[in-house]
Amino acid sequence: MIIKKILVALIVLTSCLSYSQSQEVEKFYYDTYDWKKVPETVQLTVEELEKDEVTILEKKYTQFYFKNQSLVKCVLEHKIIRLNNDVAIENNNKYYVSNYGSTEVVLQKARVINPDGKIIELSVKDIQVALDENGNPDYQYFAFEGIQIGSVIEYLHVMLFDPEFSGTEVRVQSSDLKKNVEYEVIVPMHLEFKIKSINGLPDFVLDTLEKDYNRYFMHSPKIEGVEAESSSAYKANVQKFYYMLYKNTSTNKSNIYNYQDVTKNIHSNMYTPLTSKELKLIKNFIKLSKANLETTTLNKVIKLEDYLKSTIAIQEDGFQGSDFLPFIFKNKRTDEVGATKLMVNCLRFMNINFELVLTCDRFNDKFITDFQGYNFLKNYLIYINELDGYFEANLLTSFGYPSYEYIFTEGLFIKEIKIGELVSSVGAVKKIKGNIMDESSDDINAYAVIDEDKANVTIQLERVNSGYKAVYQSFIDYTSEEQRKEIKDEFLNYIDNEIKPENVVFENDSSKYYGVKPFIGRCTLKSPNFIEQAGDKMLFKIGMLIGPQANLYNSKERKLPVETEYLKVYNRTITLEIPTGYNVKNLSELVFNVSPEFDNKAVGFTSSYIVKDNKIIVTVKEWYNTVNVSVANYKEYENVINAAADFNKLVIVLQKN
Repeated sequence: MIIKKILVALIVLTSCLSYSQSQEVEKFYYDTYDWKKVPETVQLTVEELEKDEVTILEKKYTQFYFKNQSLVKCVLEHKIIRLNNDVAIENNNKYYVSNYGSTEVVLQKARVINPDGKIIELSVKDIQVALDENGNPDYQYFAFEGIQIGSVIEYLHVMLFDPEFSGTEVRVQSSDLKKNVEYEVIVPMHLEFKIKSINGLPDFVLDTLEKDYNRYFMHSPKIEGVEAESSSAYKANVQKFYYMLYKNTSTNKSNIYNYQDVTKNIHSNMYTPLTSKELKLIKNFIKLSKANLETTTLNKVIKLEDYLKSTIAIQEDGFQGSDFLPFIFKNKRTDEVGATKLMVNCLRFMNINFELVLTCDRFNDKFITDFQGYNFLKNYLIYINELDGYFEANLLTSFGYPSYEYIFTEGLFIKEIKIGELVSSVGAVKKIKGNIMDESSDDINAYAVIDEDKANVTIQLERVNSGYKAVYQSFIDYTSEEQRKEIKDEFLNYIDNEIKPENVVFENDSSKYYGVKPFIGRCTLKSPNFIEQAGDKMLFKIGMLIGPQANLYNSKERKLPVETEYLKVYNRTITLEIPTGYNVKNLSELVFNVSPEFDNKAVGFTSSYIVKDNKIIVTVKEWYNTVNVSVANYKEYENVINAAADFNKLVIVLQKN
């Protein structure tokens, strides 16, 4: 969205793509391509037959060529899938048709080949439309009737799209096994593309025998399926490739899309010299925000951000004029690009040093430094140098706590430089650091007393969340009264949702405190669920006081590395008054020390206790000081999570003297 809006000046087809009209080839390379009239019989191995389905052929050919003197992108996709069981039949009895973004559907058809050899062929006229609850078209699909175990479904389409050259992602790997995978990118001879394969996908090769086109192709006899796993960046880790236009030999222009040009274009748009009217508006905005009254850079930035986000409606989707400052001030609305531009000009006026940053969601794409595709430049941050922190226009963020998708990755940092009267800019790809572990904590202090009737436990509970662990703090002001109550109830009674908290007190329960002060809740809980009688013994479920825990007892081998949102730590202090006339039998079970050695003990779970003044005081710490764990270290990471789950099940035995 950002690139389309800001960098349109870079996409000049007449200068980047033109060449002698006599050289034009107005023809699709695979113009006569079709599926085989008599489908081939496919033999699968025993192992392959055990899978739900197998893609036995996948071809995707993308060609840029001139049609009626206009450059178009033509995509041919041919897919054959073998259905091995009822699950596959259920998943494929509708084949979803996506024409999104296409300018013309040239060909679209599908067929089923049943095990008995019967062929059922469908064409465009057989495409059905599903309606949403309002009666509007929701999606299109081919409906396959009579498919059986062992059936093969085949789909073929050819569609035209508007061309794009600045960086495109094509995902190849999926959750299913694919065989005979072929991808091609075909362009006129005077154009050269750069293609980058990642995550183990074979590299593309240029067909040196082809004389009329530049034809880049990739073939893989087999691509194993990989399923999405918990705490993983699935889309970023599957096999895929990126392509972009690199050179036009007809004009002898190379490196057509590059971050140096991006830097200049972003600078010229976002740092545009202000008119006298705009300058007056900026001064007034700063005055109303009261940022000019603050003495520290941090407080100035916080005031600016709070005033901007509370007085200007920031839409997620862009619209015409959204980055025009007079429009923003007059209409009190903009999009995230416009809000970023407004913040840029406020910071410039207040002489606060900053750098504009462009990056992408690390859970979708790894920011690749040796492929300067604009597809990685999707979202804005502003880096405040003095504070070593980031501003983001997103309403659900706060300075120092941008969306976690954009930290622990790379980005293009753009800085304005001035030499005398000369104003320019410089761009560099650098690391976007994330917050330190202790800044995002979830702390619980629980003081438990077993009531005299030995049937209930009264707990004085304090819970303190900070940083990303208090993310609900960022949007709590924008929720209804009922939603706000639900958030607060869950915050305090998550240990046991059957309990109704009493004597409830909250601090900093407002969005203006997100990233500034911790979200704090205190209450009294009274419940019979923590205690059981067993003759002359009492069983106290002390582990429940750290809250419910997930476990990762996986039977399947881990395939993807761990990628989590942010660094975090959990601190718990549990105090139990030992009832008069009782002693504790199994205190040693409260001691845990699971802290693997990898990455300097980056993750771990430890617990210890002391007995003082007839009280048991248990201290628990669980930490995650990395967002990335390799597959090789996954089992040890799993052990840490399971240690927390095991502690949650702990019961101490109180024996009557």
